[in-house]
Amino acid sequence: MRVCVCGDFNAAKNVDERRSSRGGSCPLDHIPFNCFIEDNNLIDLPLSG
Repeated sequence: MRVCVCGDFNAAKNVDERRSSRGGSCPLDHIPFNCFIEDNNLIDLPLSG
């Protein structure tokens, strides 16, 4: 069964995708999200348009 999960997860897969309101970024925020993607055999589709 194939499923497409879409939405704003309030998480970034890469450090470069996220900037905080203070102008910095937390380099470890993406690790749990990446583990979730990997553990569930998900694919991060690129945005286009």
